[in-house]
Amino acid sequence: MELFTWLFLYVTPLTSSDRCFSDGIPEGERANLVSQGSSYPVGNWVNGWDAGFAAGEVAEILLKEKLGYNVTQKVGPNTVDAFYALAGCRTPTNVTDRGCGPDMTTRVHLSTEGWTGGYATVWDDVQTAYPATAPRNLGNMGYTGTATSYISSSLQEFAYSSEGYSLDFYRDYSVAWRDPAKFFTVPNQVTSKLRPCDETILVDSVQMNNYLKQTGDHDGVTIQGNGDVHARCFDGHFWRAPVCRSNSACLLYLTGGAGWGGDELLQKATFFHMPIAWAAAKAWSDFTSIPSELNVTFFWWVPDPTFLRLAPVPIVFPPHDRKAWKRGDRRSLSKGISIDKYISKDLASLAPDIEEFMKAYLLDMEDVNSIMLKKMNSDMSYFDAACEWLHANNEIWQAWLPDKTKCFERFGLYNEKEERYVESRADPTHLACHACPPGFHSQSLEDTHICLPCSPGSYQVSGASLACDPCPLGEYQDETGSISCKRCGFGEYQNATGQSSCSPCPAGTTTLGFHSQSINDCGCKDETINVLSSSSNFECQRCGEGLRCPFGSSIESLTQGEADLGDDYVPEVLQGYVSHPEDPLKIFECRPANLCSGGTPGQCAGGLSGLPCASCEEGKAWSGTKCEECGANWVGWAVGTPVAATGLIGAYYFVNTEVMTKASAFQACLMAAGIAVNAFQSLAIFGMMTVKWTPKFESASSGLSVFVLDVEILGITCVTGPSNFLRFLGSCL
Repeated sequence: MELFTWLFLYVTPLTSSDRCFSDGIPEGERANLVSQGSSYPVGNWVNGWDAGFAAGEVAEILLKEKLGYNVTQKVGPNTVDAFYALAGCRTPTNVTDRGCGPDMTTRVHLSTEGWTGGYATVWDDVQTAYPATAPRNLGNMGYTGTATSYISSSLQEFAYSSEGYSLDFYRDYSVAWRDPAKFFTVPNQVTSKLRPCDETILVDSVQMNNYLKQTGDHDGVTIQGNGDVHARCFDGHFWRAPVCRSNSACLLYLTGGAGWGGDELLQKATFFHMPIAWAAAKAWSDFTSIPSELNVTFFWWVPDPTFLRLAPVPIVFPPHDRKAWKRGDRRSLSKGISIDKYISKDLASLAPDIEEFMKAYLLDMEDVNSIMLKKMNSDMSYFDAACEWLHANNEIWQAWLPDKTKCFERFGLYNEKEERYVESRADPTHLACHACPPGFHSQSLEDTHICLPCSPGSYQVSGASLACDPCPLGEYQDETGSISCKRCGFGEYQNATGQSSCSPCPAGTTTLGFHSQSINDCGCKDETINVLSSSSNFECQRCGEGLRCPFGSSIESLTQGEADLGDDYVPEVLQGYVSHPEDPLKIFECRPANLCSGGTPGQCAGGLSGLPCASCEEGKAWSGTKCEECGANWVGWAVGTPVAATGLIGAYYFVNTEVMTKASAFQACLMAAGIAVNAFQSLAIFGMMTVKWTPKFESASSGLSVFVLDVEILGITCVTGPSNFLRFLGSCL
């Protein structure tokens, strides 16, 4: 009765007409497992999620039609249930009574797509409690389960085509470098589909206290009356990162449940200056629909088909740091979980060929995704989707079938005793075919294949690969067997693919950041300027007083007043200085400073010209702030000159009057006026000194220059014209 109930609950029968290969072994010719006089089919435990069905159906088709076994499929809701089923427990999905006991005989013999790392304690408990029947873990299936942040590929393509933003690297979101929020939906647009803050992890005091401890962001949390720490809530639904709290220029980050992955995302947004407005969707339907309708970042895990149609792109964060995570620091990626395959303990004796098949059975993430996507897009069963994949990938699954030393493409010879890949099968003992790991590629050797490490200058991020990819522009790799390339650092570039090193920038130059792809990305360092005209030739000289030279300054950008990198990288003559366009690095200081406006060479204030901004054009005179038409200045000089001459004659006789012991009141006033004039002269002379005075003092002393016979402000050029000789002669007279 117990056995009947168990089968009724867990068996998902396939009709006898289900067949994938026209030359596959027909149902009538398939064998059962035989043990102690009993005969029964192979039990295939399928974990009841999409990737579990995809992986389980592929294995089941091959077991039936290529290895010739009868197979019964059983479905369970999680990995833990598979542990108990493989151990022989009669009711593995009953969490209160798994139906385990002594003398168990299992009817489940294999399972795929198991998340062992998430249930390591349960796995250990099963191994300890039922050593005679506890299942065996054959290791990774070929891919890793991960959960991180994603954007849709259409959003990435839009950002890249618009402004060259790739948005697939966490530094692309730093407001210190970029303004990523412009490409995303305004967070407040979806508040009706979001959970309020008090229904999310934002009120989980343990997680929020750890956030405060790690980041020190006191402004991002609130301390409750009972001492609990809650995240600060904005607009009833959001937590905003520090870099966008004041201006609200945040991009929406969406997660599900009560806030999956929220504890690490809050830390990442704070540490990496990401303008994130974090929120949790109100319902599963909201979580799955918003990323399809709006431009948002979102939390997701793989393998899973929910967002496959978006062709999502993961945001790359620093690799997982186990020690940092142990102390609560979540700025690195969460640890990926190995997706494993299991067999029952007795399968090696019941069907060693199935054991060998399961050892070789390896899918990669692309394979699983293609099966799930095919089912979604074509509205077919997982059997049909798996069958279609098998027909399209004959060479992959052929390598899974027991033939220990004949490896197909994407696989290579592996010594299971020494646990290493080998390049010869002279001694076939302990050899098997394993998929080439990341950092290796498969290469033919007679009628088999071997795995060779990627050479310097190349990499391979995926397993089971036919070739290594050359490092792209701006990157290099100086080691063998690499899964990624290294970015060229500051002061380096690489303008060719497949290189083992980067080229240094010319002497005196550097780059603005990492990943430079051309010598044109090199530029003179801050406070220096390139005096050569070619953008790929450099001779950097230190900028003198009166010049501001940011990174990449050149004579061309100084004289033209523009730079390819933008206005912040345009060199300029500072206010109070001037140079000639023909010799822009020869700088003259202006007295007073307001005569020279700065900017590009040759720029003077108020219509002045010459060096250093000393002359008005003919017919104009300096008024103290700008060059103005002479106008009444002609009359002033015509009348003032004879009046001044007459005054000088009168003054001569006046100052030579009889000297008296006591000055009259009039004489005292004259003496006071003389002292005042003397003081004004002193102030004017101070203003002419090569001392940096405040702008107000320079302006005041310039106005007093007439008292030291500097008559420029009185418009003497209206009489002498622009000739420097005549101006000097007039001033002397």
